[in-house]
Amino acid sequence: AAAAAAVASQHAGAAEKKRLEARVHGLQDSSQASSGLHVKEKPGARGVLPPEECAELRVAVGQLMSRAISRLLGVDEMPVNPLLPSPAEIKTTMGKLKAMIAKPEPYSKHTLALAHLCLAELGQLLHGPNAASSVSIGPDVHTQAWASVARKHLIRSLSYLETAEAYNSLGALVSPTGKVKLADGQVLTPRQLYLSAWCCDPTFAASYFNLSCTLKPGESLTMPDRKIMNATALLLKAIQYNHDYTDAYYNLALGLPSTAATITLLDGRVMNKKKLYIEAQRCNPRFGKAYNNLKNALAPGETATLADGRTLDAKELLIEAVHYDPNLAVAYCNLAGVLGLRETVRLRDGKVMDRKSLFLRTIETDPKWPNGYHFLAEHLQQTGEHWATVIVFGWPMTVACLNKRAQMLTWAEDLNRYKTSV
Repeated sequence: AAAAAAVASQHAGAAEKKRLEARVHGLQDSSQASSGLHVKEKPGARGVLPPEECAELRVAVGQLMSRAISRLLGVDEMPVNPLLPSPAEIKTTMGKLKAMIAKPEPYSKHTLALAHLCLAELGQLLHGPNAASSVSIGPDVHTQAWASVARKHLIRSLSYLETAEAYNSLGALVSPTGKVKLADGQVLTPRQLYLSAWCCDPTFAASYFNLSCTLKPGESLTMPDRKIMNATALLLKAIQYNHDYTDAYYNLALGLPSTAATITLLDGRVMNKKKLYIEAQRCNPRFGKAYNNLKNALAPGETATLADGRTLDAKELLIEAVHYDPNLAVAYCNLAGVLGLRETVRLRDGKVMDRKSLFLRTIETDPKWPNGYHFLAEHLQQTGEHWATVIVFGWPMTVACLNKRAQMLTWAEDLNRYKTSV
């Protein structure tokens, strides 16, 4: 599996390589009883795994997942790679896994737990929100049902062996207010699932990160070792155990009250918002939100030097943001904001856009965000187009209509916040 991660990383780069290795962590062939998984001791659930048992299958699954991740990391900028998985390969590998679990008698609990975990992860990679349609495996696992199928495999995996990976992945598939029933009858919330992952391995970074996401502002929780931790403390621990945790750096930056505020990481580094967003971008150079928020952390006229050595100003950062996240409405709005009244900008795909087209794109990507309508109306007034009409979703709208729409959406947002608070 380590070799497979290296193959995919030839096109994904150094930062992606670490992400691939982390993703296939539990797929390494080993004669160790732990099978490469973060395992909680459970009577009757372990037993030594023969090193030859399904070794070839494990390597195949590891290679397949690594290559699938490579595909999802940005095939649009990668050269044609004959090693990318085809639908036929995916069907073949999943068929082998399903054959194993259909007749489980010859296999150890470790292998069966791994088989179910791999099926869940493959489904998540290929059918989740960021899956590439070009690697869909067809009607065998329908895109809309992938989460339900993955949950069943993870529950079954845990019935054979308790692993941090399975608990953590299962928690991510349950709604924040939902619960899931395990094979032994336990009914657990996402927070309890993440705590169970922590019990399997207190150094499992994802459990700390996901626990931080379950906390409300100002809330803390008591860990199984009786330590009381808030969201910031949990994120610091996630970074301690995974120095390349993109989302942990990003969320830590979001939690700082101002651009001048700083936080000291557990390795001694002192970081402000700007440095944290640069770290997030270093870990994942394709993370559009990191570019957008980094722009917001800059002072007027300031530039940012990224980990790859590039020095970008506000406009260049926003061009990167919309390139890597074409549906990030706030980035289009911010890009329009840094342009002059009649200035244009060329995006990385070659398209030339002015402020008006950027505001229209803002509305298109997030029709329920009032700022897009408000700033478009403001731009039309600034350019003297008070009575002009623009076509929004096929309907002509005047400045008055745009302002009215913005006002209605703002009221709706306020009402939703009030409902949430009570």
